[in-house]
Amino acid sequence: MFASEALVKGKCYPKKGYPIASRSGIDRWEAFRRGEIELSQADSLARLWFDIYGRENLEDLWLTEAYLPIPVMDTLVVLLTVAEQDLFSADDEEDEGGDE
Repeated sequence: MFASEALVKGKCYPKKGYPIASRSGIDRWEAFRRGEIELSQADSLARLWFDIYGRENLEDLWLTEAYLPIPVMDTLVVLLTVAEQDLFSADDEEDEGGDE
């Protein structure tokens, strides 16, 4: 899994060595294994996909999961997106010197 610069800056790091924790992720994987290959998307909590350090305010951060099945490669690509305005508050920007 690759995390964007914004996620890393927001102290959200991909979980490593964990099974999929997102219920929709599990459902899509099982559907893919059964041969269902339609594009789909769902919403879930970021903490199901990422370890979030020192940002308790992000415990309830929602993200969008977009699923792209690639049957010829036996691969299900999952694109996770988070709105940056949800990831960073005005206080975070001030801490970075954004009001100069």
